[in-house]
Amino acid sequence: LADSDVVVLLDTPNFFESRWAREELTRANATSIQVLHLLWPGRSPPAEAALSSFLALEEEDFCESNFGGDGVLLDNVVKRIFVEVEALRARALASRHRYLVDAFCDEARRLGVEVDVQPSRHIVFRGAENEGFVMPLVGVPSARRLHEVYDALFKEESTKVVWALFDNRGLLSSTIDHLSWLNISLPLKAVSVYDVAK
Repeated sequence: LADSDVVVLLDTPNFFESRWAREELTRANATSIQVLHLLWPGRSPPAEAALSSFLALEEEDFCESNFGGDGVLLDNVVKRIFVEVEALRARALASRHRYLVDAFCDEARRLGVEVDVQPSRHIVFRGAENEGFVMPLVGVPSARRLHEVYDALFKEESTKVVWALFDNRGLLSSTIDHLSWLNISLPLKAVSVYDVAK
């Protein structure tokens, strides 16, 4: 889920009987991933999904009003779902980026470090011991994305610190270990938002 922006949840009559379904919904809500909750015909919004965006499906939204296990949604309903997913995706990206910026800036100010958020969406920081750039990255930082950050920021000011800031909630420990390994060799560092103070 850490690299997802939107979860499309198809709330069939037995959906919330699954422990895994409940845990995934909880994880999505905790990490600012938006949830489009498609309610099966006749279902009411469950209390567990209070943070979801709802789209109630009706019998007539299915071909031949068949909303059983082999039912097929009509094309216009699928298009409506796509439009809603894209709107939620934009909201998720903005929310997750804002979280990284706010968390970094709050911690930097707490430590007496001056910060300026730039129109290009990166952060410039100036402290007593160092100064540099921070690029907030939504999702799992890939080597390709780290290269893009390097090209955008490091080449300009090779004497300054450059960090790619990420949220490690939901990342596999193997991914975090890989990023730590990359940090040994790369001229920029991938830093978890929770390790900013260090």
